[in-house]
Amino acid sequence: MPVSDLQLPLVGLLLTALASPVLCAEPPRTIAPFAVEKAKLYQQSWAQHLEVPVELTNSIGIKLMLIPPGEFQMGSPPEEEWHRDDEVLHGVTLTRPFYIAKTEVSQKQWKS
Repeated sequence: MPVSDLQLPLVGLLLTALASPVLCAEPPRTIAPFAVEKAKLYQQSWAQHLEVPVELTNSIGIKLMLIPPGEFQMGSPPEEEWHRDDEVLHGVTLTRPFYIAKTEVSQKQWKS
């Protein structure tokens, strides 16, 4: 089913995993930190590989962005000025690409 025909549900943070079969070698996975320009290249290469757009709009008008798989650090180090006790710096690995809302979801959008 083409991505443009998907009815993406409003669940949590509007995450939707892509489950298309891989027919050729995958592009490299992201490893943070990297510059904005590099992030855009990762998005474009994964979009081409999966034959999907980098950005799409769902049935209620919410813009979604493709997030490629990769690795990054989540949380904050203890020496950071606004660090909270529940923010433990830890590694995260995204194993599959997915779409996420480009902006916050309003209460009106959530209810529709």
